[in-house]
Amino acid sequence: MQHAHRQLPPWSALTYGKPAALFESGWAKAAGQAFAVLQGCQAGFAMPSTLHAFWDVFHLLSQQQVAIYYDPYMYPIAKWGMLEARLKGVPIRPFAHQQAAELKKGCRGSRTPVVFTDGWCPRCGKAAPLQQYLKVVRSRNGLLVVDDTQSLGVLGKHPTKANPYGYGGGGILKYLGLESPHILLVSSLAKAFGVPLTILSGSTRTIKQLKETSRCRVHNSPPSMAHLAAAMQALKLNSRQGQKLRQALWKRVRTFRNGLELGKWHLKGGVFPFQSLHPPSNTAAKQVYGQLRKKGIRCLLLAPHLGTKNEVAFILNSRQPLEELVQTTRIVNELIRSPHLIQFSTS
Repeated sequence: MQHAHRQLPPWSALTYGKPAALFESGWAKAAGQAFAVLQGCQAGFAMPSTLHAFWDVFHLLSQQQVAIYYDPYMYPIAKWGMLEARLKGVPIRPFAHQQAAELKKGCRGSRTPVVFTDGWCPRCGKAAPLQQYLKVVRSRNGLLVVDDTQSLGVLGKHPTKANPYGYGGGGILKYLGLESPHILLVSSLAKAFGVPLTILSGSTRTIKQLKETSRCRVHNSPPSMAHLAAAMQALKLNSRQGQKLRQALWKRVRTFRNGLELGKWHLKGGVFPFQSLHPPSNTAAKQVYGQLRKKGIRCLLLAPHLGTKNEVAFILNSRQPLEELVQTTRIVNELIRSPHLIQFSTS
């Protein structure tokens, strides 16, 4: 989504000059609660960014007898927030990417487990096994903290083969059919909803604790009224046009995937708009990436993920012209088939 200023509801002041702990605008309250309900949670509130949100989450946890377990491949912002908990002596342990059995095996001791993970891994093209993670934390009255930035606004309830994103755009819990007071969601709206704002969503009890112990709501500026206006507009657009936009996105993902002739290359990403090409060698990846950039095609050269090969990634959106995607796949196919491409170099 995109939000031109003339499309947003008007506001009387960009900011009220007061911390959220002292004053919370009606839009802030409404946006926090509305997005929480969209995600299938009891309560929520808005924060300026995921860094602010995770900072407060780890501040709360550092005051409790918990042990933190995290997926080392999750988004880096969450790991930055772990620094305070580590300094306070909270045990912090990684577990193998999306491996629920290893998490279960590692959850020992008397401390309450708190598990951190991304809801959806765009590099793998699949959801984390949140059901299994939830079983681990629920059995010991723990907490599962999920960064749902990737799937919020894209994935929703009741996905099918014909409609793989499901309905509503409520994110990973709706997509997997999960609901539990043992889950806390941290979700930026900057991706699908186009708003640089973060929502913390969870049980009424957990959200109340976070508000009461938050330092960012005391010492940092709250989200501006411009950001909140865009968030309210995004909710309206999702209700009125969200399904149409998601259908348009899926059409573009299908067009891109079906147009590629991969040969010895592999494509990951599944139904998600983040698609990555896996090459037979790092040299091949760098060659194709360099040629694509020279031709004006915006893509990313990514470090290896669970392997040794670089990847060439593409980020699709619902506004891209279909003919542009067809042309991109044609160019990619020509480069992959090029006799000058070094396919088997081990460098």
